Amino acid sequence: MTAIGRIKAERPDIEIVTMTSFIEEEKVTSALEAGASGYVLKDAEAEEVAAAVRAAYANAGRPLCRGAQARGHGRRLTGLFDR
Repeated sequence: MTAIGRIKAERPDIEIVTMTSFIEEEKVTSALEAGASGYVLKDAEAEEVAAAVRAAYANAGRPLCRGAQARGHGRRLTGLFDR
């Protein structure tokens, strides 16, 4: 999460999509609060990853959760999606 904060501090124009195997809510929350534009699980299909990257740039500054959202985290993280 430190890297996300550093990158966004130097280059706020860059959208960051985090790809990880962690689905725990605190991991998703930490990444999005650190400035990640999206969160994708490593087991996501290639098209889902590509869609997350496209969505990150289309929704610049508005977090997106793929994969984890489908597993129920999206409903609990809705406050992060409203910034």
